[in-house]
Amino acid sequence: MFRVAALLGIVSLCSACSSSPADPNRKAVQPAVSAALAAGIQKEANAYRKSMGKSGLSRHAGLDQLAQRHSEDMLARNKRDHNGFGYRSDESAARYGMGSVAENVLDWHGKSAPSASAMMRVWIDSSGHRKNLLGEWNATGIGVARDGKGGTWATQIFAAKTGPGPRGSVPAGNPTAW
Repeated sequence: MFRVAALLGIVSLCSACSSSPADPNRKAVQPAVSAALAAGIQKEANAYRKSMGKSGLSRHAGLDQLAQRHSEDMLARNKRDHNGFGYRSDESAARYGMGSVAENVLDWHGKSAPSASAMMRVWIDSSGHRKNLLGEWNATGIGVARDGKGGTWATQIFAAKTGPGPRGSVPAGNPTAW
């Protein structure tokens, strides 16, 4: 129990942060750490999916780019949100033939980068995020941005290459991760 409480204590709990304009001086740093976290998120997501009887997800370069841009945008604005999800969903369909799309986002603030397993645990512990993780997807895009001050923003896009589907879904009402 303490471990969960401690974990939630370092993940941003702000669900109604005021919007601030992007700070051009606030840029992503530590790309190697970000790339390693993205790879770790995929590994953790696939392990969890397989433990629940689901197939693994393949990384998709185009979805990675969409996710990375969103993570960097959240970093620049210092705000976790699904701003522009409609655009990412539309781009996923128009450019990459995805019929259904969902996303999970998270921000984390601490002295060092979080582990991929800790980030995944936050999503697994949220019913809406868990639903996205376990959806009928076959592709994923992951973007991670670090600010050099202990802030980490992550976006994982889930998509299905074939078949019609809803425009997409985002978890509602969870204050620990959107």
